Amino acid sequence: MKYWVIFMCIVLGACSSTKTISDFESFSKQLHRSQKKQKCGFYSDLTYKSRNEIKDRFSFVDFNLKLDTVFILESYNLESGSLYQSVWTKKKKVEYKIQNGQVEIVSNPFITRLYPLIEKWDIFTIKKEEEKYGKLLGSSQMIGARIVIANGHFQMDCIKFQEFFDPKKD
Repeated sequence: MKYWVIFMCIVLGACSSTKTISDFESFSKQLHRSQKKQKCGFYSDLTYKSRNEIKDRFSFVDFNLKLDTVFILESYNLESGSLYQSVWTKKKKVEYKIQNGQVEIVSNPFITRLYPLIEKWDIFTIKKEEEKYGKLLGSSQMIGARIVIANGHFQMDCIKFQEFFDPKKD
């Protein structure tokens, strides 16, 4: 029994942050820290600042639930200097573009097929599609993230991939 308790403490400690997530501000700070630590995001300081500028748009994230999952898709277009980000839960999503330090709400910046792949965390299919269709001229680097908020604790998984497009599916 003693070993079981020690094992659970180690597992829970490894999967959660030391700070409790209770509101948008604590979520945004933890997301920023995790993005920097895992190198999971483009310009994490800029996205942190921009996310806070439109924080009223994130009211759909319920920090009082015992369990909620937040998904993120992000891409950076080198040619235009635009950073696109979509943040969503099962309830709602917010999508925006950051260019020249300005935040603009946009809709549908990514192919529709990407959203369920990120929600299912289907890494195999994402990598397979990237290999087959991700070599297009002008395609952007992308990042997908899955953030699980469980009892106030934060855990983030991340995948980096090349933007892909299949004319038959997209």
